[in-house]
Amino acid sequence: MSTFVGYASVTESPYDMGFYDEVVSRGAFSKTLAESPDVHFNLVHGEGGSGLPLARTGQNMTLSEDSHGLRVEADLDDDDPDVMLLNRKVKNGLIEDMSFAFKIVRQRWENGDTFRHILEASLHHGDVTVTPRGANPAAGVVSLRRAALAPLRARVVTWHASVVSWPNSSARRPFSRSVR
Repeated sequence: MSTFVGYASVTESPYDMGFYDEVVSRGAFSKTLAESPDVHFNLVHGEGGSGLPLARTGQNMTLSEDSHGLRVEADLDDDDPDVMLLNRKVKNGLIEDMSFAFKIVRQRWENGDTFRHILEASLHHGDVTVTPRGANPAAGVVSLRRAALAPLRARVVTWHASVVSWPNSSARRPFSRSVR
């Protein structure tokens, strides 16, 4: 099991959207999070890896809003090929940004529609994602840690079967297998 922590959005941190600048206001997620939204954790908004989610709220992911922004915590299955891919990319420093898919509930435009304040956003049926380039460069992966295996490696589990019949043989051989 790997534990993922990151920020899909950093509040009060303006960023360039191309034709306008944008900032997500502190508290923009409080209402949607109180409503227990159904949100997936994806690679590149579902375009990376298999396209299937790595985690989901109510299952193995928790979203919260703190003074920094939209915090993502997820327990990931290390046997999932997409998690293996994510682990390699993060470990090698190839991917570190995050983003999120959302619906605008309330917004305010300023400076002749060149600056948008997102006052309230809905995350329901949206996603949080790890991506090579997120819109807000302040958002990103905080940590991705695999569970400590030392306690498991220290203990050797051995199965013993009294006898095993081998095909094409009348001989019976003892069988022993160790897993470390």
